[in-house]
Amino acid sequence: RVHGGSGSAMTHVVVEDEQLLSRLSELAPKKIVIFTGLPGIGKSLTTNALSHLAHQRGKSISLLMWDQSGAAFKYMCPGAQLVAGNSQQELIVRSAAGLWARHAVGAWYEANKDNDNTILIGEAPLVDGRFVELIRRGDEAEDILSDPNLTTFVVIVPSVSVRSHIISLRGQRFSNPLHPGEKEDCPVELIHEYWRVFFTAAVSNGLATAAADPNNPPFDPDAYSRMILKLCKYRSGIAIPMNQILNTSDFSPYTFQYEPKKLLPNQQAVDHYLAIATAQYRPSEWFAIE
Repeated sequence: RVHGGSGSAMTHVVVEDEQLLSRLSELAPKKIVIFTGLPGIGKSLTTNALSHLAHQRGKSISLLMWDQSGAAFKYMCPGAQLVAGNSQQELIVRSAAGLWARHAVGAWYEANKDNDNTILIGEAPLVDGRFVELIRRGDEAEDILSDPNLTTFVVIVPSVSVRSHIISLRGQRFSNPLHPGEKEDCPVELIHEYWRVFFTAAVSNGLATAAADPNNPPFDPDAYSRMILKLCKYRSGIAIPMNQILNTSDFSPYTFQYEPKKLLPNQQAVDHYLAIATAQYRPSEWFAIE
């Protein structure tokens, strides 16, 4: 099992669910693993668990995380203080971050392709365009992102009860964070709104049955899995169920026993990809199946 070391205090995510542990262990030897899906699903939990599994196997871990890289883009772009008040500008900045993320994956792979003791683990939240470029076809690093022998996109599918627990804990941590990264987490009210929008899109695409109350549809793990995998149709994607709670009552999933390498943009990259994103911007729904 993935455990927290000696003593009673846990230092990273503990996986007691044998099925989940088995599936995550199968990912540890991979080169690039990207957890994708809506907020409040368990991406950060399983990113933490997988990173420690790989670390225990002697691998050097690199992380590509929206909450770090995306935030860097937002705060490093010109007129950053104005971004939050301009929805189009926000979308352009997110697109720029996504284009940079493709470049970052490609550059990381070129630097590490001959080293079997390295793994890149990423998160692509997708909502409102957050790293959505990673699942869509494009020019840069497409051969790497679309190669099933190199990159695996993982959809964590929690049960209804596990998701409820994750969201409940999210609400508590948003007010009383154990780690600065939790301040960047998606608020609970937005989690519910994203699910409503996402579920409506799933119904429109024939991947879910309409809910009795379309404004408050219950979480449907099967519909969620089908829709996310459909969005990732140009990628090698797998769905992994999570049917037991991963206990993080005493620590944050943003806490690591070791110090992983983080892929972050510099100012030159921010300026470069912001210019590209601005020039090619076109309105597009993040949940559109292209």
